[in-house]
Amino acid sequence: MLRAAIGFFIFGLVAMALGATGFAGLSLEIGRTLLYVFLILAVVSFLVSLIGGRKGKMNSFIWLAFCASAGLAVGCSSMKNESDRVLSTPSAESKAAAHQEGAANLSEVNFEKGSFVLTAGAREALKQMTDRTKNTGEVTEIKILAWSDADYPSDSRRKLSKADRDLADQRLNSIRDYVKQELAIKNIKTYNMAERPNAFARVFDTSDARTKNTFEKAGVTSSDGKSLTGNASRAIVMAMVAN
Repeated sequence: MLRAAIGFFIFGLVAMALGATGFAGLSLEIGRTLLYVFLILAVVSFLVSLIGGRKGKMNSFIWLAFCASAGLAVGCSSMKNESDRVLSTPSAESKAAAHQEGAANLSEVNFEKGSFVLTAGAREALKQMTDRTKNTGEVTEIKILAWSDADYPSDSRRKLSKADRDLADQRLNSIRDYVKQELAIKNIKTYNMAERPNAFARVFDTSDARTKNTFEKAGVTSSDGKSLTGNASRAIVMAMVAN
């Protein structure tokens, strides 16, 4: 049983490295379940050996196996959480805003703090999203919105730093390059959500201003004025299809 659990754990690691996050999550979940069963049996065996008066090498082996399987269980759990973390479920607010924008499909991608690297899991999520969209029609445009590591807009911040704006730009570029080069979609619009529309954009109601305002109004503030965006370290990718 322990060997089987380790095998599923290894399969999960390999699958995650290759970007097959769905299979990775399933493998890690099975491995974790087998480890929990093994842990229970190990505890029972240890207690039986104590009651029966058997000591020495058998107890040492059981204790060692218990510690090893406990460590693997924790590892499976953390890796499963990492798999889930990459594939964020779009919020109701994001879905509502995307619908207003006319998007046929959308996906949310999480980034590590301070990073703009698009992980294998994120790449797979974007590919699956575009594949689903292509089943409903020709993908005519991709819209990408990216945040820095700070929720914005927010009551506590009138303006973010240049470092925040640059980080959001780098995340936009990472996703745009992947979509253009690997998914062969050329018509791409990007929106840096770490900066508000300027006066010109607001007066002339540009595409940048309209899209940003749509997402801000979809769930930015509650009745007491607190920020509800919750999109720090994330990006939203929308796929548009021909009418």
